[in-house]
Amino acid sequence: MKASEVQPDLINPDPPISSIRLEAVDSPRRAYYSVDIYILPGGAGCRVQKASGGQKAKPVLENYWCPGLGQALQKQAALVAAKVNKKKGRLYEVSQEE
Repeated sequence: MKASEVQPDLINPDPPISSIRLEAVDSPRRAYYSVDIYILPGGAGCRVQKASGGQKAKPVLENYWCPGLGQALQKQAALVAAKVNKKKGRLYEVSQEE
């Protein structure tokens, strides 16, 4: 197997370089949705982590690998837009953006 075919390690202890957190305005359990971007060590790209859940609930995590920061920012924007631009279902507002 070539080195270029090996997926980089997605674990990264560093804080995210970009973070957006949404909270549902009408949720009794304080539903949230966050999308963070982490730079992977050794120039291995970026990890976009989506977390969703509610108060006292274990979050549901999904991770996406992107080869560069530009693609990671696009993925983050697409994930957030899918939540805030919905016509029905739970309404989310941005509560934190870094």
